[in-house]
Amino acid sequence: MNVKKPAGSVLDGIRKMLSFNINVHANSTNIQNELNNYKWKVDTKTDSILDVPVKKYDDAMDSIRYPLYTFM
Repeated sequence: MNVKKPAGSVLDGIRKMLSFNINVHANSTNIQNELNNYKWKVDTKTDSILDVPVKKYDDAMDSIRYPLYTFM
């Protein structure tokens, strides 16, 4: 089943997550991997970082962000 997300909800959720200290258990290697590899798109002409997340290394982050965004 697809979830209908309001426009801008992904960025809002990411910004909310960034406002917290996130403690990750040593055994949570998938989450550690995602946090270490999460990227933002880069403008190839200017090398500036865009406000657009790369859709890679984000599955666990999405599962943390969904309930956080729901209860904001």
